Amino acid sequence: LVFSKRTNGNAYNYSTPTPAHLIRLYSSQDGKVVSDTVRTWPSGTVAASPETLHDVLSYVNSEYPSNEYGLVFSSHASGWLPKGFYSTGEIYMNQVMPAAYPYSYADVPVPYVEREREPGEPVTRSIGMDNVANSRAYEMNIEDFAAAIPMKMDYIIMDACLMGGIEVAYALKDKCDRIIFSQAEVMGDGLCEYDTMASRLLAGGSPDYMGFCEDSYQHYAAPGASEPYTTISMIDCTRLDGLADVCAGIFSSCRSQLAAVKPGQVQGYFRFNKHWFYDLEDIFVKAGVPESSLAQFRAAMDQCVLYK
Repeated sequence: LVFSKRTNGNAYNYSTPTPAHLIRLYSSQDGKVVSDTVRTWPSGTVAASPETLHDVLSYVNSEYPSNEYGLVFSSHASGWLPKGFYSTGEIYMNQVMPAAYPYSYADVPVPYVEREREPGEPVTRSIGMDNVANSRAYEMNIEDFAAAIPMKMDYIIMDACLMGGIEVAYALKDKCDRIIFSQAEVMGDGLCEYDTMASRLLAGGSPDYMGFCEDSYQHYAAPGASEPYTTISMIDCTRLDGLADVCAGIFSSCRSQLAAVKPGQVQGYFRFNKHWFYDLEDIFVKAGVPESSLAQFRAAMDQCVLYK
């Protein structure tokens, strides 16, 4: 089942409101691929909204009951950042980011040094983008995205930039057993190897997650690839609570060292010189966390990371 909001084939047209469709793809008895539109949403429907996401998945859950579900989410995204932050982040910060990020610029305040929030305003994260009639772009907060999913997923694949962080995985840990995503920017062909996706995820007795991840990686890593740049990992969400317990102990015992870490010295993942995503292990290393604690952390992390 494919929920899509595209116009004119592969062409994008944001000048007019666009209807959305839920399409069922299947093979007929004579082996032909059939594309059957099973439901249509009106023009102007915001695809990147918790309400639409919940409506679509609730319809799928009701009309196409299954013992197993998987979700591939293809869109723009900005990881754990609040919706709208990536394009207007300077209002959240104590100072505006420089146009270029020199390596000596190590004391830039990271985004969790936020402005004063209004009473009741949540700390939010961002996923998805929908341009409606060229007027504005809509995004979802990651907590709202998670809450909108009405059934447990066997897996969620995030074909979107900058989603491969512990914050995102933890926000979705009760919604899926496995999550596949990218720590960095995703090139134009997408994170997923769409040509072989169906055979990897739908054929046979159970999904071939490792094969899917390797297909996706090799699409960019194989000799002669036009865009040889990618990151991809698969996380076992059922083991994240163990990692959280270890991290909680480190946070408690090493609070002052962690607070003193300079962001510019930590391994980052970013685009447009917006250095707002950092490697968790490297934060601990730069903070001087004791080796015994690092060993516990790495053991817990290895239990969670199934592919990288």
